[in-house]
Amino acid sequence: MPEAPLHVVTGAFGYSGRYIASRLLDVGSTVDIAIKGDGFVIRPVRRPRYLLDDLLGQVTAGNRHDEVSTGDPVGREVW
Repeated sequence: MPEAPLHVVTGAFGYSGRYIASRLLDVGSTVDIAIKGDGFVIRPVRRPRYLLDDLLGQVTAGNRHDEVSTGDPVGREVW
């Protein structure tokens, strides 16, 4: 059974859920869906911005790994 399209009506204009999503989100976007009253709100989830110092501050002796061999050079890389 096909799903019924979602619609939003604001003032004199009505927009389908598909139209709204296509204008706000890229294919594969992560969204947060919240129930609000008798409707729902869909918001894109923004990827956090990381600072190198913050990431390096999380490195400990317990979460470091040993050197990993990737084999002999296959191009002009220098080890």
